[in-house]
Amino acid sequence: MSVDHKKQPDMSWMEKAACRKQDPRKWFPPPTRSGGNGRGYRTTPEVQEALLTCNSCEVKKNCLEYSLPWEPFGIWGGKTEQERSKIRNERNIALLRTRPSY
Repeated sequence: MSVDHKKQPDMSWMEKAACRKQDPRKWFPPPTRSGGNGRGYRTTPEVQEALLTCNSCEVKKNCLEYSLPWEPFGIWGGKTEQERSKIRNERNIALLRTRPSY
């Protein structure tokens, strides 16, 4: 799938997402500074359930491609923030939405 990451994305795939009617908090767990599962999140039943849901989703690839330039937070396409950051770096994709400064 070839995606122009600088264009506003088509989000029609979201209608088919396995997570669509589930609690969104599963996909946005609080980050950890240490002791997590090595991906920046605590290994909780909710996180594990979110990742299992992603792995069985028919639009997982669409979700991941959408998230790379647009979503700095949460689990998207079965990948955590840190995993997507690594993919962005490998593919030289700029994050078009940035983290707020505090």
